[in-house]
Amino acid sequence: PCLSFQRGGFGAKISMKINGPPNASSLKTKIRELCQGTSNGLRATDQQKILVEDLAEQLCKYNPTKKPAKSGLMKGKWKMIYSNVPGPSSGRIGPFIGNVFQDLQPENKRIYNLLELGPSWALRGAL
Repeated sequence: PCLSFQRGGFGAKISMKINGPPNASSLKTKIRELCQGTSNGLRATDQQKILVEDLAEQLCKYNPTKKPAKSGLMKGKWKMIYSNVPGPSSGRIGPFIGNVFQDLQPENKRIYNLLELGPSWALRGAL
């Protein structure tokens, strides 16, 4: 089956193929596929942006956790694969785009934003 999305403001109807009925696993896979090669979303096309955001919205419906931002399940280091926010939060500093991670430590009420830049990720920074 194909999923069709109508996005207000863009007026574009977009279809995409997902094997079988949508479920959390197939939505995650499709989001990962769409994010590949977009440099954390910075180089995503308008169509990719629409699809990623719509799929993420659908994926939220499958989350059984009532308050995910306060859940201990968030603990750990996470790699960002997509952001709709330009600038350092998405891994861009000047002409460079790096890998972005967040180290979430809910027990300490801390979030560390990590950026790795350069060949072999020679430059690392944390906030």
